[in-house]
Amino acid sequence: MSLVLRNRGFSVRVDTRATVTCVVLLVVAVVIAFISLTTGDYQLTVREVWDTFLGQGPPGADFIVLTLRLPRLLTALLVGAAFAISGAVLQR
Repeated sequence: MSLVLRNRGFSVRVDTRATVTCVVLLVVAVVIAFISLTTGDYQLTVREVWDTFLGQGPPGADFIVLTLRLPRLLTALLVGAAFAISGAVLQR
């Protein structure tokens, strides 16, 4: 099923199934990212990670999240995206 959005001579056809799938996958990726930021040798709570992003976290959590875990998480996401794009290009 698709939905057609129209506005002043501009129309877009949106596939609702694909949209819902993308939103669900995005939510799952965010949840897994927060789990990845909280687990390790030094356990952190989601609240500590969130406070660290807002600049209010404890100094130890600041170092662990921003220096150790966040760069590793972003690298993993970018490498996964690169593999996905290269696979799509290869199959095309």
